Amino acid sequence: MAKSVWEVTEVKAAGLKGTHSAQEVSAVSLQRQAAPRGAAGNTSESIAGKSSVFTAALSVPPFHYGSGFSERRRTKRPPALALFADMTVAHPVAFRSDMAYKLECVEENGFLATRVATHSASFSSIEFGPAARTLLTLPNAGGNSKASEALSLELLVRQLNAKLQCTEMELEYFPYGSKITDYSVRISGEVVGVSVTRAMKYCGEFTHEDAETLLEKKLYGVVASSKAVLKKYRWSKQILHVLVERDYMVPILESVWRRMCRELQSNTVVVASVCETAPWVFYNSGFTQEEYELVEGAGPHPCSI
Repeated sequence: MAKSVWEVTEVKAAGLKGTHSAQEVSAVSLQRQAAPRGAAGNTSESIAGKSSVFTAALSVPPFHYGSGFSERRRTKRPPALALFADMTVAHPVAFRSDMAYKLECVEENGFLATRVATHSASFSSIEFGPAARTLLTLPNAGGNSKASEALSLELLVRQLNAKLQCTEMELEYFPYGSKITDYSVRISGEVVGVSVTRAMKYCGEFTHEDAETLLEKKLYGVVASSKAVLKKYRWSKQILHVLVERDYMVPILESVWRRMCRELQSNTVVVASVCETAPWVFYNSGFTQEEYELVEGAGPHPCSI
């Protein structure tokens, strides 16, 4: 795949020194400059603990950021990189403002995409915060999805300053047996439901048919759970967070999403996060035995929220 060079002018750092490199995002040069006072805002300060402005020349694969952003934003403006000690997250510069708009305007939906480059393929290399660790240590409704849900929440915390509101087992629905949501968060004062899924293909190519099957099932579940959740937990919209195994799957997912009926799209914001460097999101590799038992849900833990 041909590579393009992006000049990145706004970067946050947390405990990162020297040249940053990762499997999919490698820094050719990185020059630190003093950050203008107040340039980063409260969200950056709460996430990183400090704010810095960098000028960097990065060699990265071309990436599709989704229809949630205007053509001008996708082609004319460079992406932003959030650099952390354990991962790099690439997204359009306007990601936060566009997400804020879509979450504030109840009828708005969209398909947005980011890339996550972990600095190691190991699960233990991720520095999960308190909220994500809560999801890892509490039981869920079944399945081996704890690791992906924890990563999903960690990304929303770092990118959108999300606050964990309720875990999967704390949310209640009527009638019994309704579709359920993985967790809820508070973003800019608004409660948002979050459903997490994975787009992956163990053998062969991920196809439009695969994307259609996945999105129809998950988007239907989002609409159904939003209707069934009890009033005291209720949100006005949800994020469907899709953790994607390979870059090429993102435009497939978006093209299928764009063709779906409005009833399924509803007002859900689909966020596709490519996680090529984190195989543990999709398979059982990258875990120690102790970590594997944790994410498989061995042993119940009391709720501490």
